[in-house]
Amino acid sequence: MEGNKNTSEVYDQADFPVPVPIFTGAPPPLPSGNYSTVLNRQSQLPQQLASQEKQTTKRNEYLEQILLSTMSNLESRESTSISSLSSQISEIETKIDRYNDQLNTLEHDVYEILIPAIQSITEIITTSRQGKKEQLTNITKSIIKMRQNREQKINHISRNTNAELSQSIFWNVDES
Repeated sequence: MEGNKNTSEVYDQADFPVPVPIFTGAPPPLPSGNYSTVLNRQSQLPQQLASQEKQTTKRNEYLEQILLSTMSNLESRESTSISSLSSQISEIETKIDRYNDQLNTLEHDVYEILIPAIQSITEIITTSRQGKKEQLTNITKSIIKMRQNREQKINHISRNTNAELSQSIFWNVDES
């Protein structure tokens, strides 16, 4: 009967491979060859590992140097940009303040010169003919005088502003 066969006869040895040790500390199977060749190969393994570790360490150090250099360059550019922007903002604030002062001067001139002149003209129109001629002459003289003073102020402010703008443009071109 075939059922009574020995269990070793039922299964082929190919069905069960040779067991491999589970723990990782086992030495690798020895290659075929003479004993001195095997020993030389095994002694070269630690040297190769040490050489690979040194190469990896050198690569890592090189990458660290590149990163540090790049970070340093970025930080210096950032610092330069911040200082440049700060100075430009300060210049803009100064110009805005100057233009606000000019606007206030113009408003002052309108309220102190033009409006009283208009009121005087309306008074002349409503008064008698003889008084009108004298008042009109006086007002004309005062308006001419005020206009000349105002033109001098505007020319002075315009020259200063143009000089400052051209100087500012010159400095901005040099910085870039």
